[in-house]
Amino acid sequence: MKIANMLLLALSVGLSAATWTSQASAAGRDTAIRRCTAQAQRQFPRVSRAGTKENRARSYKACMASAGFRP
Repeated sequence: MKIANMLLLALSVGLSAATWTSQASAAGRDTAIRRCTAQAQRQFPRVSRAGTKENRARSYKACMASAGFRP
């Protein structure tokens, strides 16, 4: 019975750590999205010019990749 209790405790600690890490990662991703979007808009401010959307997309993808996230 002691072994089962220890395994249950280890499982609960592991799950709570995984949940906390996931939430922290989501918060970091949200921050990176906001920062990279703002950076892309600063670099290419006028949407009416040809190629601006593509350049913004490339800038955003590069920023997200450098932050360690998938765009």
